[in-house]
Amino acid sequence: MDLTKSKSLSLSQRSVWKSTTDIDTTSSAKSLSKESTWRHMSERSASRARLDSSSSKSSDDEGNTYRQTLDAILSPSRLAGLDAADVAPIFYNPYSFFSHIVSIRGRNFSMLVAPLLILLCWSLGWQLLFVYISEGNQVQDLLASIDQLVMPILTPLSFLLTFRLGRAGVRFWDARSAVGAMIATCRTNISIVSVAIASPIRMRKRQAKVSRSEKKQQLECTDDQSGNNECFDVGNQDNELAMKLLCEYARWLAVFPIAVKHHLRPTTRKGWEQDATDNKQRYELGMLLSNEDAQRVITATGDKNGKSLVVLNQLHQLAYDIAYCTYDSDTLVPFSPAAANRAMLYQQVTNQLNDLTLAYGAMERIKSTPLPFAYAIHLRTFLLIYLFLWNMISVAEYGWISIPFQFLLNWALLGVEAAAVECERPFEYRENHLTLGKVSVLISRNIGQTLTELFGE
Repeated sequence: MDLTKSKSLSLSQRSVWKSTTDIDTTSSAKSLSKESTWRHMSERSASRARLDSSSSKSSDDEGNTYRQTLDAILSPSRLAGLDAADVAPIFYNPYSFFSHIVSIRGRNFSMLVAPLLILLCWSLGWQLLFVYISEGNQVQDLLASIDQLVMPILTPLSFLLTFRLGRAGVRFWDARSAVGAMIATCRTNISIVSVAIASPIRMRKRQAKVSRSEKKQQLECTDDQSGNNECFDVGNQDNELAMKLLCEYARWLAVFPIAVKHHLRPTTRKGWEQDATDNKQRYELGMLLSNEDAQRVITATGDKNGKSLVVLNQLHQLAYDIAYCTYDSDTLVPFSPAAANRAMLYQQVTNQLNDLTLAYGAMERIKSTPLPFAYAIHLRTFLLIYLFLWNMISVAEYGWISIPFQFLLNWALLGVEAAAVECERPFEYRENHLTLGKVSVLISRNIGQTLTELFGE
């Protein structure tokens, strides 16, 4: 999907929108994953994933509102943009020792390059000193003799590294657990809200179906001027408010994981313009929100949690409106929930929204609370001291042949720290980090599936 050639799009025409979004999601995500696509993304290109608010709200018909909501939630173009928001993870064979063992990608090697090169130069410098300096042999013998003084440093260092990597792994798993809790809560939440809205309507239709089998005239029929019979169910005209509330709730619920992703991911990326970042975020929201609401989510800052709080506040408001939604029609009033049931529904939905807040809070805590400074610096200080001393002694004792083995040990020990850094920060744009874009896609599809199963296509 070429985003730079969208100048001729007429966003006010629904047919044009359908023609641009009914595409293969996989091929679209492949194009959208290119960094160059987003770096200089224009406002017009960002508009490709949404309709003008006047078009998306052009009809008050219940069926159209429902279908427009499904189109917005399951838009292939928007889902492709979310899918492309992640760096592709590396999948390895857990049953093979040889799977990706020679691969550099995904090892956080960029963090290792500087210390490995410095240690290599350090070893080469000492070896040249021993070779070309007249007193080199004496220095070499002296350094080789202190081997037993340096080795004990490795014991506490091993404990520090083990604890470091273990805690980093726990943080990664806690982050994944919080993401899983967000997914599960969104699934149950949309199901409960949808069933609550649909229950009076479904019971009314069920009674009408039973009545039609007993008595043939439960439908009011009007004859149009052409003589055709146009029949409609008495209750169908009274579902408009309830369906609008449900559709709005579903849209905002689909926005929540996207807002969480925007908050947890870095606000800037190297080589990216701020306008391109904002346009990319607008693309991911697509038709879910109007331009005004989308800008409110994107530009919300507050205490740096603004994006998610805007969505949660809106969901809490809609939860109250849904719980106490009134059915004015005489045909639906008998099936409306009692006051106690409404209170129970509101409490249950509110509790689930609070669970979303807790899951989001857990992820935010992991993001903003790295390992304490004292521990990390103490570990790195003595790790480097040990490696510098050990490299020097190894060169003094074994000469040139020791340098390749030094490089391997340096990589092994420094790699533990680099792996720990990758695990303790699971929300960055890297291969080892959580795919929050794909999580947003999954939640959108779950919401769309629930709406489709309860209300039909």
